[in-house]
Amino acid sequence: MNCAEARTLIESGGGDRDGALSRHLSECEACRRYDAVGAMLSDAVRAAPVPLPLPNFVADVMSAWRAEQAASAPWKQLARETWEIILGELVQAWLNTTNALAMVRDSVAYAVTTTLAVSRVVVRNR
Repeated sequence: MNCAEARTLIESGGGDRDGALSRHLSECEACRRYDAVGAMLSDAVRAAPVPLPLPNFVADVMSAWRAEQAASAPWKQLARETWEIILGELVQAWLNTTNALAMVRDSVAYAVTTTLAVSRVVVRNR
């Protein structure tokens, strides 16, 4: 296994193909550091406190959406009102879900890790 394959496996969180990743990590200091930094970053993001939504979040989002939609054609009024109700209920349900903020936090951790991985590939390919 070469470094690029090892890093791809590390970034994907995929399993250790027949111990190949473990063998590579035992022999390659650079990939061990890469794995350690990724694990620290992931742990740090997961350990971060989950922010609470602002008290008027739903009302503010809906108000901004209404203002944006106010300039559109009058025949869209029924559709706007319907979507306003649906969006309001969806946002409220999302905020009420106990695991929603943790899922966002985990998604941010994944997005950060993926972004770093993509940026490394772009830099390597220059």
